[in-house]
Amino acid sequence: MKNWGLKLLCLIAVIVLLTVNSVALVPTDEFFVNDFASLLTLEDQYKMQELGESLYYQTTAQAVVVTVNDMGGEDIDSFALNLARDWGIGDKEKDNGVLLILALSERKVKIEVGYGLEGALTDAKCGRILDTYGMEYFSNDDFSTGLYNVYNAIVNEVAI
Repeated sequence: MKNWGLKLLCLIAVIVLLTVNSVALVPTDEFFVNDFASLLTLEDQYKMQELGESLYYQTTAQAVVVTVNDMGGEDIDSFALNLARDWGIGDKEKDNGVLLILALSERKVKIEVGYGLEGALTDAKCGRILDTYGMEYFSNDDFSTGLYNVYNAIVNEVAI
């Protein structure tokens, strides 16, 4: 009888582990900088945090950067959108949040923009920002410099 209970418990644990796509991410205390993949230098983290806080106090817009080791099999578009919604990035009424996310193992990067900022950050402009300020660094595995440059460009576009 004891053996049956242990087998049932193990079966339930396996089912739960298989159905959970990835561990739910929780924003850090800094909120604007969340380096779960440990890709950012402390200096770049500090500079991005200051930029994010400044942008927020000036405009109420929130620009958040997140690095993850992997997305647990989810595509970058869904992962970014779900994360931005779960964390409530940006003012709910204004929908003025921006998420810059980099998934290391998939080598994917995305800028997810709330509807309230789509005039300042169109899809085309986001593509140019990534190409101009990040891709050279990302291709050389200098993720910290690339993310800082992209984040800085995003903040500058939103602050205008």
